Amino acid sequence: MKRILTLIACMPTLIFATELAPWFSTNLEIQSRLDAELYTYHSVNGRGPYLHRNDCAKFYHGSLLLPFEYMIGEGFCAELEATVADTRYQDWRLDNMRLTARYKWLNDITGDPVSLVTGLTLTQAFTSSLRDISSFHHGRAEMEAHVSIGREVTSGASWKSRWWTLLAVGLADQGTEWIRTHSEWEKNWCDRHAAAIFLDTLWGMGSRSLHTLNHFHGYGLIRHQSVDLGLNYHYLTASGGTFEASYAYRVFARNFPQDSQLIKLSLIYPFGI
Repeated sequence: MKRILTLIACMPTLIFATELAPWFSTNLEIQSRLDAELYTYHSVNGRGPYLHRNDCAKFYHGSLLLPFEYMIGEGFCAELEATVADTRYQDWRLDNMRLTARYKWLNDITGDPVSLVTGLTLTQAFTSSLRDISSFHHGRAEMEAHVSIGREVTSGASWKSRWWTLLAVGLADQGTEWIRTHSEWEKNWCDRHAAAIFLDTLWGMGSRSLHTLNHFHGYGLIRHQSVDLGLNYHYLTASGGTFEASYAYRVFARNFPQDSQLIKLSLIYPFGI
């Protein structure tokens, strides 16, 4: 069961490394995570004549996550995350730091009809990351409220398949709000292999179009839109760690990098306290 719960916890969205699936890993077990992410595109969609700029951006995420369940089916989960960027606009700089707190209201594993988790993510970005078209930020200080819901199909002590979806609304110290969604279906084999197909969307509520990259100061005032379609693969090692590989392709973009491809490799390892 411990291996099953570890694998369950390692199904993140691809836009951020933060864990947002509506299931927690083992109670009071710290989950460490390292991500290496390659993000490429050849142009930026917009209305200006100087947007044909490509990038081969690299992001490196490190995080520590700790769940605390004070009673069956309910509990908290906290995660601290830092991101370093190596892009056309940032040369190995700290892109942002994030703190996420989540609360589990329902748990389908213990008999509830679905799993339901709500949470809040606080992000501190920096001047260099705010000016980076490859890094998504509306402002230097950002807050995102999110809710995720899901259900799994079980076979004995294992889950065979499951679905989950996320809705998030964000606001920064400048600009307008944004809406983010994530929908995913997953399949499990022998509690060691898992694969998933997912759809990510991101919608900025600003009123402006993207005209130039020379004086870019974040997405806060821009009416950006994007839709990404992707695949995940997870392998649970004999030592209890998890290796993850993900790929996503942008099928739609407006006032945003277009036709982008994103490849992410991750290593997740839990240890008790």
